Formats: sequence, C-alpha cells, structure tokens
Amino acid sequence: MESSLFEKLKPSKFKKIYSSFITAYNSYSLLRKELPHFLRSSSPGKVEKRILITGTGYFGAPIEAIYAAALRTIGYETFVVTQWDPFVAKIFRLFGIINVIYYNSYNKHLPLRNFIDKARQILDDLPFEDILKFTNKGSYCGKYAASSFMRITRKSNFIFSSDQEKKIFIKQLASSLRASELANLIIKDIEPQILLANDRGYTPEGQIFDVCLHNKIPVIQRCGSQKSGWEILKRYSSPDMSRLHHHSLSGESWKKVKDIPWKEELWQKLHDQIRSTYVSGDWFSEVGTQFNKKLYSKEELCLKLGLLPDKKTAVIFPHIFWDATFFWGEDLFADY
Repeated sequence: MESSLFEKLKPSKFKKIYSSFITAYNSYSLLRKELPHFLRSSSPGKVEKRILITGTGYFGAPIEAIYAAALRTIGYETFVVTQWDPFVAKIFRLFGIINVIYYNSYNKHLPLRNFIDKARQILDDLPFEDILKFTNKGSYCGKYAASSFMRITRKSNFIFSSDQEKKIFIKQLASSLRASELANLIIKDIEPQILLANDRGYTPEGQIFDVCLHNKIPVIQRCGSQKSGWEILKRYSSPDMSRLHHHSLSGESWKKVKDIPWKEELWQKLHDQIRSTYVSGDWFSEVGTQFNKKLYSKEELCLKLGLLPDKKTAVIFPHIFWDATFFWGEDLFADY
C-alpha cells in the first residue's frame, strides 16, 4: 500500500509546514473578521495608472493592501506579484484587489536548467569583482547571486571550499539570470507607472527593482522605521540611485532639514525619542537589535571598554556579513 503524503514527510518538516500554515490561517481569519468595510471596496473608480507591488507574502499583504487601497482613491489600479502561499491572494481580495500574480506562473516558462550553463560560464570567465558588477537585461544579476550565496552558506568570502559550494553559487547565479528575464516579462505585461517594493536586495525582487529603473519607472521602497508602527518611504528614479540606502536623504530633503531653525527644544525631542526607544527595546525592533541588551552609562562603558573619557572615540560598526551584503554603498574590501 502506498504511503500517504503525510507519512512521506519527515515529522520535523511537517511540523514546520503545519505551524506556518496555522499561523497564516489565523492571521487571515482575524483580518477577515476585523477589516473595516471602507477598505473592502473593489471599485477603483476611474483608472488612470497602474502600480505594481512586489509582495512579501501573507505577513506583508495587509500593509501592502492598505497602500493599494489608498492609491486606488487617486486612480491607481494595483497589480501584485509574489511568491505563492495559500492566503496571500485571499488577503488581497478582502481589500478588493484581484490582480495577484505568482512568480511561478512565469518561472514555469523559464526552466532554471536553461540558465545553468550560462551561469557556469560566467563563473569560469570572470573574476569575482567583475561578477559583482555583472548585469543582464538591466539587472545587477551578479550581486544578487552573491548576496544569496552569502546568506545560504554564512561564508565571509568567495573561496569555494567544496564542489557543493560552487554548485550553490552557480544555482543562485542561474536563478538571478532567470529573474532578470522574468522581470522584463512582468514589466512588459503589466506596464506599471510605479513600483512599490519592500526588500529589494535578493532575487527576484531586486531584478524587478533594477528593470523598473532601467525603464524609467520610479520605485517607492517602503521599509521599517526606528519605531514600531512606522514606515520609511524612499523614492528611486534612476539606476544610479540604486546603491543609495533607503534611509538616506536627497540633497533637497537634506537642505530642508538644515534650514529648520534648530533650537534646544528640538535637540531634547530627538534625544528623548532615541533614548526612549532604546530603553523600551523598540529601536528597530523589527530586526531584533535590542533583544537581551543592557544600557550602560558613559562611565560604565568607558571602564568596560578601556576608553579614555576625556578623548573623542570613533566607532566602526561591522556589517552583518550574511545579510544585505552587497545592497548599498561601495565595498571597501573584497570580502569579510
């Protein structure tokens, strides 16, 4: 007698899948029950423009749908492209958004095996610094493959210690090449006037980000703020902006800040906000930077680190080597 699907799954694997499913189902069920009626409208009114959203799954869908609902009031029709999961389309439909597309619907026409040989050839022909700069059809395929490789292997360099590591890199580069093709097909099919993105440093979101800018389609990146319940929005309008961090300010914005009459009252508000978020553990809490941390006074810190309190101290903070490795700025060193 044939084993059932559940019997074929390893117990630990099934437990993880089941746990994720229940979490997603509970989130969807609560949203379906609590969502206000005014957000459920499916009528966009007069549609003048299209916005494309690169979705982040069921956990990001409610926030993305709220943005879409707001943009609908000014004539934007929303299209969402995302990885498949059982509830993401259901969540968007609660908000009246029906244009949900899965990457797999494109990938099935772009078999990964078709890109393996090209990826292997690139790896054989180019030094690693050139692979990081390698582009294909308007997308920085090399750096996305490198970032994914670092995240998977947790390595701090690109010296392959086994054939398996080389295979991993080739697969990530092939996936990146395929995503550059996918991104161009999506943009051609949907013809958006703007892209709303969250994480844009990995495949395939990064390729869509690049291709939009390459085609002069502006991008709005949304990301977590230093405080819970807040978000930061950054507009990108050209390919040469792609290496700018989403917390950076344009020259125009920086001038506005500098022109503010900066009084002692504002210094105090700034100090109070930073201190309160550190004390409460809310400083960039979405990435867990304050878990199990202790606050030290200046005197305690100087004593602990052997610092001279009467001298200025410069601090160089190291990057997390396996996440967002090649997303922003210029790298000072070849590896970590």
